[in-house]
Amino acid sequence: MKTVNGVIVTVVLVMGGGVQAVERGEGPLRPEQLAAMDLAEMQRLGDAYVQEMNDQVSDVLEMLSEAQKANDLGRVQCLSAVMTSLKGMARLSEQYRLSLRQAVIANDRSIASQEFVKLTLARNKVREWHAQAKGCGGPAAELVFEGEPQVERTTDPDLPVYDTRKGLDFVAISSEPPPSVSPFY
Repeated sequence: MKTVNGVIVTVVLVMGGGVQAVERGEGPLRPEQLAAMDLAEMQRLGDAYVQEMNDQVSDVLEMLSEAQKANDLGRVQCLSAVMTSLKGMARLSEQYRLSLRQAVIANDRSIASQEFVKLTLARNKVREWHAQAKGCGGPAAELVFEGEPQVERTTDPDLPVYDTRKGLDFVAISSEPPPSVSPFY
């Protein structure tokens, strides 16, 4: 009897740790983590994911506003491209959250799981785009190179080292008509 209780306690602890790992965003969502969540937990995490995505969209919107004020056209262009993707994903995420809520109300675990997985994937993509937006026009745009560039020339020993264009500057122009194509013409 003691072994059965120990096994049950162990299983509950492992499942609980999986939910916490998903909540913190550690690694990809594993099937056992999804199976360990109840519907209310999926809805709570789904709402948190959508809120996180909306916060990241707002953050990129602020970056875009600052770039426009600074007249940084390169950064504005980069952030605008990212912003277009983010807005589309934010709209989709709202639809996924609504579908998740409907599945939770209907107590349909398979649809709820599917919608939660969609939300998780959307969250990961928004995080990726947010990181890309942070890199728009970053330190690379502010680098200044001074002095003459240093060029290293490496040649393959099998290739000729002389200038192969030598002798090609002579243009042969002939004033005679071209030869006939057919001898019977």
